[in-house]
Amino acid sequence: MNNILFDGVEASRLTLADAILEGILPTPVYVSYNYSLFDEIEVMESRIAKFIGYPEDKMECYKVLQELKTRLEKTLTANSDTSRYLKTGGKIIAFSSTKDNINSDKLIVESLFDKIDNTYYVHSGKKRDENKEALKKFRAAPADETSVLYSIDILNQGVHVKDVDKIFMMRKTTSPIIYFQQLGRLLSYSRRKDEVVVFDFVNNIRRHPVIYCLYEDIVRRANELTLADPSNKERYEHIIDNFKIVDETSKISEEIDKYLVLFSKDNLLKRRLYKAVSILENPTSYDEAQRFCAVVDINKYFKYIDIELFERISKIDNVTKPIIFNLSLLEFNNVLNGKENLNQRFSKSIKKVYIEMQNFVDLNNRLPSIFSDDIEEKELAKKILNSYNMFNNDMICYVNSYLESSLSLYERIMYDYTIGSIDIKLLVSQVKEAIKLGCVLNEKIYEVLGRYLSEEELKEIYDSVSVYGEYRTFLDELNKRNNDKKQQPLNEYAYHQQFEESIFQTMNELYKTNIDDYVDKLFKEIKEYMIKYNTEPSFYHIPPKAENIDPIKLKGYRLFCKRIILAQKLEEKGYLKELNDLAIKLKVDEFNKFTGDKVKAYIDFIITHEGSLPSAKNTNSSFEVGLAKFYIKNYKDLSLENIEAINRAKSKFPSKKEIVLAQYIDFIKKHNRKPMVKNAPEEELELESEFNRWFPYFTDEEKKLVAIALKSVNKYKGLSDAYIQLQKSKNKL
Repeated sequence: MNNILFDGVEASRLTLADAILEGILPTPVYVSYNYSLFDEIEVMESRIAKFIGYPEDKMECYKVLQELKTRLEKTLTANSDTSRYLKTGGKIIAFSSTKDNINSDKLIVESLFDKIDNTYYVHSGKKRDENKEALKKFRAAPADETSVLYSIDILNQGVHVKDVDKIFMMRKTTSPIIYFQQLGRLLSYSRRKDEVVVFDFVNNIRRHPVIYCLYEDIVRRANELTLADPSNKERYEHIIDNFKIVDETSKISEEIDKYLVLFSKDNLLKRRLYKAVSILENPTSYDEAQRFCAVVDINKYFKYIDIELFERISKIDNVTKPIIFNLSLLEFNNVLNGKENLNQRFSKSIKKVYIEMQNFVDLNNRLPSIFSDDIEEKELAKKILNSYNMFNNDMICYVNSYLESSLSLYERIMYDYTIGSIDIKLLVSQVKEAIKLGCVLNEKIYEVLGRYLSEEELKEIYDSVSVYGEYRTFLDELNKRNNDKKQQPLNEYAYHQQFEESIFQTMNELYKTNIDDYVDKLFKEIKEYMIKYNTEPSFYHIPPKAENIDPIKLKGYRLFCKRIILAQKLEEKGYLKELNDLAIKLKVDEFNKFTGDKVKAYIDFIITHEGSLPSAKNTNSSFEVGLAKFYIKNYKDLSLENIEAINRAKSKFPSKKEIVLAQYIDFIKKHNRKPMVKNAPEEELELESEFNRWFPYFTDEEKKLVAIALKSVNKYKGLSDAYIQLQKSKNKL
């Protein structure tokens, strides 16, 4: 601003280091009390749960993280140095990231003190007067009482509170401006002679080494001032001694950073794929479920296959492979173009998207929304959502710190934000709108949709998703080759998250028993289920909350998954044929029962409507439409007994069909047209309705009479008369 407003001319200059050395601002103590490391360990745990499928690998990874967690707990609880900065009394500002995080932040703060006397809140969700009142009470709180003010954004700038001696940074920020604004609430002239403490709970010190830079500036500037005036040397040395940076968790933080890389999504999936390939290369050493899981893995995660894995998988026979293996090794190497795998080759510039997102958040203190009215915001939100599955841990943590309930349902699920009940109609409409805008759906959305929608509804959404750019062209080319080779894809169920969980459940159960005994028992369970519930086990979509799951459907779902996983063993023992034969019998029995019920309802309709037949048109009754469609679809397959029963019902009203036919032909001859279906006299509408009811039951000769009548009409005169009649009706109205 000095350059812009005053052409770089300044009368004097006062840096932050000078202000502290001159006693204008207090000397801070900076304590990095890094609770956020627990969050980073949890992120790694959730990644392992999601991306490591083989139990022995999973336990090995969990063991490493448990050791890290234990060491971190000991470091934080055994640190006696920091406790002396937590003396009771005084005023504290805690900077939270979102309203949803205030409660968890409050638990951390309260755990550090024996007693907190006063608690206040200011944030954008409260009215202006409410915030002003909270601020007023905080300012007036007695100095000997411990008072905490929780703030979201409100105090970052423009508001000064006297006598604050501690701030708690509980909001992660990459913005130097916001970082210094929070420090500025503490570095107050009113506390220049007191000890003021910054508690950094979210590792901002690692994102902003400026506090170290400030310390270096103070030391350098103190040496310069001492040379100019040695009499102040002792005072400057005292200030430097009081400037403390306490960072006990830095060593373990560096170690956690290494594991964040080791347990990144890419590395975990690479580890999983190498395990899958080892299983397929040595199939006799593993059971059916493990082999099935390995096939699913190479088909599901083929984007992470590198040159070595491509070469090894190409040599494996009798395994369903992804379409990428329609390429030769040389072609695959050329496609990678120097990158490690397809994911890296076709990924966008994630870093650029991330920086754009940070800039937006720093200005607006929220994530951009895909449903915004602002075109630029909408485009940025699309880029973030489409790139999110390739974000690293720091990027994901940053996004998580700004997730809140004001985001759309679609966006919250895409970001894996914890939500309660789901309005599925709202979600589907938002998903369709997002697809129109060019968004690519992730696994989380598919998983949630799969719990609520039918296969047909899901397929409609799958088919509408577009993937733009080089990768789309690449897939189209591979699919074309795939069609030429007529290669069968892996069973579609294998790509569902719930199905994957069933594989691991089966795998764990097989560890405890002999596979032949397991298959015998599974066959009996499936057979008993089919006989008891008169249906096959099916791939039911599981609702999100356990209390909402129908236990019968859940049991059927699990049996269905196991049947597919162990299909080869079931077939070898002859069980699969027996189950298929039983299923055919059940379907026949079920169809006969369904048909009998429908025929009875059909006959009842004819009798109660005095010979009128159910119509698929000209009615608001869904029940009547259902009966009409049932007859039209199934009349050729009805048993002789059912046909005779319907004919007996119709025979009770023998003249009805002939009367309707005669009236219809007379109308055509008289008016030179068919009856209208809208805006016509009631008698005309009724005639058209009755004709449609009976038409499926006309003989070929009767249908020919109608066709002859229509052929001989003067269409022009008929339409002219109809138009005049319509005008008369309007005039009457």
